[in-house]
Amino acid sequence: MARKNLELTGWRLRRLARGLHWTMVLALGLVAFDVAFHYSAVGPVLQERTRLRAEAAKLHAALNNSPVRGATAPGDPGEDLAAFYAALARPANATDLLRRLHRTAQANGLRLEHGEYRPLADPGGKLTRYQILLPAKGTYPEVRRFLAQAGREIPGLSLDGISFQRQKIGDEALQAQIKFTLFLSMQG
Repeated sequence: MARKNLELTGWRLRRLARGLHWTMVLALGLVAFDVAFHYSAVGPVLQERTRLRAEAAKLHAALNNSPVRGATAPGDPGEDLAAFYAALARPANATDLLRRLHRTAQANGLRLEHGEYRPLADPGGKLTRYQILLPAKGTYPEVRRFLAQAGREIPGLSLDGISFQRQKIGDEALQAQIKFTLFLSMQG
């Protein structure tokens, strides 16, 4: 009995297949491809999106509950500007900051040659800028470590530009021309 049902089902499928137009076969194939594509490619992406949205919501909630939130929230621009000037070092500390810059370079393995330092007064009178040009020799990782550490440790230091040059293609050591600006506050 089961065999007769199986043969009958096979006969019905063959009859149905003969009666289908090629466009219907193409449409069924596209539907099958779409279902397979959704479960193999789109589904995982949607799950990742849901996970990332939940993580972003969790981080947003943590930021709103953080005590640091008040310090980073926008406030009175005048107060923010005053806090900015207060965070900068004074011109009397310039030599100490430059010494710290040189010690940081040496601690990271860089060999500094003669540097150029030019103080420039701000037309508004609230800042003094030191333009610093440091020729240095070392490896690329040493230069990167130096720049990262100097940026963290020296308040008001900004990197203006850097250029690299190697004597030979295979050399690890390179010569770097590093341009900084050190901002110092005249207010105090």
